[in-house]
Amino acid sequence: MSENLMAPLMTPLRLPHVAGRLFNTPLLIHPGKLDAIIAGLAPRLGLGAVPVDPQAYTTVSGEKRAARYRVVDGVGVIDVFGVLVHRSRMEADSTFLLGYQEIARRIDAALADPAVHTLVLNLDSPGGEVAGAFDLAEQIRAARGIKPVHAVAGDLAASAAYALASAADSLSLTRTAAVGSIGVVMRHVDMSRFLDKEGVTVTHIFAGAHKVDGNLSLP
Repeated sequence: MSENLMAPLMTPLRLPHVAGRLFNTPLLIHPGKLDAIIAGLAPRLGLGAVPVDPQAYTTVSGEKRAARYRVVDGVGVIDVFGVLVHRSRMEADSTFLLGYQEIARRIDAALADPAVHTLVLNLDSPGGEVAGAFDLAEQIRAARGIKPVHAVAGDLAASAAYALASAADSLSLTRTAAVGSIGVVMRHVDMSRFLDKEGVTVTHIFAGAHKVDGNLSLP
């Protein structure tokens, strides 16, 4: 799982609620997908326009349940799409972010559903936030003792999504699927020269030798 710790960008932000989830937040997300997300949001974050082609994915239809999972021939299909966060929320721009707690509720509902004999996690996600990911992975592992739980990567299960998939009884891949993205990376943006030109001085007041590691250069 690739953990990305990104320093704050000192440019005007038009979507602070989105920026708050991208920067200075530990992430378990595929680095390339993170680049694509930032590029796609760049114009609205004051970073300049970078065009990115959207991706689409269709799934098998089935009988929908109130808990937002589908039942296909006795198999409870739980879709895990997009960037994952700790708690589901609707952003100001009407973007819905799927939370680990929402996935957990769907799993609980499918486990309690007598019409479901097997669970399938239908994954197409680059990962997301660290908070909540491993708790959900433990829940998935525990669910295996109640009903079989299988994961399918179609076509991406990276970082946090791969952690969820690895907790299932099995992981199947489509022929074009990508899984993995294991490791740690930290990205740091040095804005010190920009601040110097703007006449801004940053002073760090801290305790602990490594408290401000990764921040702007100390004066």
